[in-house]
Amino acid sequence: MSHEFSIIHEKNGHQPSVDDQVTVAQALYDEGILSEEEAIKEDEIAKLLKERGDELEYKLRTSLDNLRDIPIIVGTFPPGSKHIPISERRDEVIFGEVEETVRVDRDALLDHVHDDDPDEEDELPLTADGRGVTVREVIADDIDIDPEDVEHHLHSGGRDTQRERLNDAIDAIVDSDEVTKRDDYGKVVFKHTAYRYYMI
Repeated sequence: MSHEFSIIHEKNGHQPSVDDQVTVAQALYDEGILSEEEAIKEDEIAKLLKERGDELEYKLRTSLDNLRDIPIIVGTFPPGSKHIPISERRDEVIFGEVEETVRVDRDALLDHVHDDDPDEEDELPLTADGRGVTVREVIADDIDIDPEDVEHHLHSGGRDTQRERLNDAIDAIVDSDEVTKRDDYGKVVFKHTAYRYYMI
């Protein structure tokens, strides 16, 4: 074992994954992953280990986390945003299109609400006859507002609030046994970019 890795045994020798940690560190060192410019993602490290014939006893993430604690390696986000906006309806990244996507999906959701609303003159008889719960009622019940306030609720607030309210309304529909979500709207979420790791 090269002297660069003696610190792993000194600091983490009490950890069951210490041998795995040395294996991971050696692989990164051998492959020249020694700067932020060379940093690679966890799945790329897993592929590298497989190509080298290195097998770990514990999860790779365990070794990476323990090596970061010493620290022997650094986990960093790539330049730019740490979060990536995703349209679940489109199943794609939507940098620069978040507000427009929220607007489009909210409008489609409200179309569903309106299409599902009973005709005004039929409302009481249908309810008395055991009419099922409407999309409007599912959303209103989930966030504890009056059903007639659904439109105002989804349109009000700042950009992030509107996105969160759209997502909450969709979750309520998906979780309901009474109504079924349509495919023409979806949540807009922010997902973490993956860490890139390198030796220091």
